[in-house]
Amino acid sequence: MKALIAEDNPSSRSLYYKWLEKYFDEIDIASDGSEAVSVFLQSLMNNDPYSFVLLDLRLPEMNGYDVLREFRELEKEYIEKSPSPSKIAVVSAIEKKDFIVNALMKFCDAYIEKPVVRSKLVLEIKKLLRLN
Repeated sequence: MKALIAEDNPSSRSLYYKWLEKYFDEIDIASDGSEAVSVFLQSLMNNDPYSFVLLDLRLPEMNGYDVLREFRELEKEYIEKSPSPSKIAVVSAIEKKDFIVNALMKFCDAYIEKPVVRSKLVLEIKKLLRLN
């Protein structure tokens, strides 16, 4: 299984990488929204989609909400090559307002408030990917 971490903060990226490396064979990093979309598209084109994506909502170049929508559109284009959509967990320091969460949940599988706690992230990964 492989994962993508889309996070602009180097400290957070490093921490998330450390937490995820136990669960994934390969982990790619994107530091802005455009890079995240590019890497995600490349994985679909190579018929090697991500099992899990950890996506920060506040990214430079392209915000996380637009990135999320783009991910789902790309999956539709490559659905024959990617029959199982990536599980996407969005992380954000934005207060958990109903309208934000409702809008996001159309495209993502989980919402995790920052600061991210390791146990919550691991629980979401296990739940989404049905791991023990």
